[in-house]
Amino acid sequence: MYEVFKGIRKTCAVLMVLMVFSIVYVAAQATTAAITGRVVDEQNNVIPGAKVTATDKGNGQVRSVVTNGDGDFTIAELTPGRYSVTVESQNFSKALIEDLELNVGTRQTLNFDLKAGSVAETVTVTAD
Repeated sequence: MYEVFKGIRKTCAVLMVLMVFSIVYVAAQATTAAITGRVVDEQNNVIPGAKVTATDKGNGQVRSVVTNGDGDFTIAELTPGRYSVTVESQNFSKALIEDLELNVGTRQTLNFDLKAGSVAETVTVTAD
């Protein structure tokens, strides 16, 4: 009889370990998307401090970041959906991507070449 309980105890222990690992696996799966990229000028010089804004066209939620010293940016943990993305920097025309589709788990890379001008001017960029 003792051997039966010992076997059941081992089985329960194995099942508990498997349950813990399956919970960790499910929690690690991505449910969001991200946009990353670089902002440069017409001579391919990086533009630090450019404002990059992603607007969710479905719910109007807005997320903005500023490019780092290398002109790089990342907007993480975005809800999947359709977005418009703008990039603005002083003395440059604003760049716009109008209809960017982000899916679960994707990391979309967008690189922007800003043209000299004023922020009042907008250059529409077509997403690939």
